[in-house]
Amino acid sequence: AVRRGQAILAATGDSLPDHVGNALRCTSCHLDDGRRAGAMPWVGVHGRYPQYRSREAAVLSLEDRINGCLRRSMNGRA
Repeated sequence: AVRRGQAILAATGDSLPDHVGNALRCTSCHLDDGRRAGAMPWVGVHGRYPQYRSREAAVLSLEDRINGCLRRSMNGRA
């Protein structure tokens, strides 16, 4: 499961071809495999959700946020 997760994050389009509409990968924005401070790190992210997001004017789950990245940033689908 860990290897599958790493593959999804580093080779998102190859791992989820039906969900990604461009060449971006999760690690295109989440630098150093999501560990770089100030670059939207994933460290401790599960503890920050659910979270109010002003763009959506709603409280989102972590799943909602990930699906939003797929739709908006990756021009794909949830």
